Amino acid sequence: MNKPVLLIAVAAALLLGASVRAGAQTETPSAQADSARGPGPYLPPDKRKPSSEPAASGPALHQQAIQKLKQRFEQADLDASGNLTKEEARKAGLGFVVNHFEQIDTAHKGAISFDDLKAYLVQRRKEARAQQVPGKQTLP
Repeated sequence: MNKPVLLIAVAAALLLGASVRAGAQTETPSAQADSARGPGPYLPPDKRKPSSEPAASGPALHQQAIQKLKQRFEQADLDASGNLTKEEARKAGLGFVVNHFEQIDTAHKGAISFDDLKAYLVQRRKEARAQQVPGKQTLP
C-alpha cells in the first residue's frame, strides 16, 4: 500500500474513533427522550428481577388482564367522560381499539365505553372458538 492511501486510511480511522467517542459522551435529543421514558421493553437477563408473587393463571390472569386494560382505557380518556373517542384511542396508542373502532361502536355514537370494548372482545372470542376445527384443542 502506498503512503498517501495508508495516511488517508489511518486518518479516517482516527476520525471515526473520535466521532464515536464524542457521540458516546453527548446524548442526542432522541436518546435523552428515550432515557427519560425509562428502560425499554427489553431488559438483559442480568437486569431482570423475578416477581415475588406466583404467576397468575386462569380466572386470576383474566382478571389481571381486564384490570390492566381498564387502566389503559381510563388513562386514554382525556376528558374523563367514561368514553373513548377514536382520536383519544389514537393519541393513547391503543391501535387495536382504533383499528376496530367501528365494530366496537355498535351504537354509532362516536365514542365507546369500557363495557362496549369488553363486549366486543367477548364476541371476538366466541367467533374464534366457533371457527376452530373440530377435534383440535380449544381454549378454556
